[in-house]
Amino acid sequence: MVEGPEAQTEADDGGVRAELSFAELLSALAGEMRLLLRQEMALLKAEVLETRTRLERGAFLIAFGALFAAGGFLALLAAALFALEAFLAPPLAALLIGLFTFLLGGVLLFIGKRAFALRSLMPRRTFASLRADDGFLREEPR
Repeated sequence: MVEGPEAQTEADDGGVRAELSFAELLSALAGEMRLLLRQEMALLKAEVLETRTRLERGAFLIAFGALFAAGGFLALLAAALFALEAFLAPPLAALLIGLFTFLLGGVLLFIGKRAFALRSLMPRRTFASLRADDGFLREEPR
């Protein structure tokens, strides 16, 4: 048996033990680390692409939805204003309609802002995988 900076691996099929030097073990470890890093980078790229695609689709739908909703909303505001003018003075009816639309717009902006929060854009799977890899690498050898 060899002592010092060399190690022995499990017996292979022929019953012969292969001996690996410390340098060979380090080289193998470096190769595994490169492979792990490549896999983590591939996961990160996939998550970033998925997030980008989701954001692009969402922005497209928001733009066209807002365009059509604005036309319909203006028609509804005009109808509400005509209806309120039957009970209130026209300037007061316009003020009430304006206040209502201002408050509704503020609520919608607040909700929309939360959808674009930084937390929802983070590549969570990649970070979780990196944390698991880090925990594995920090474990004491048995």
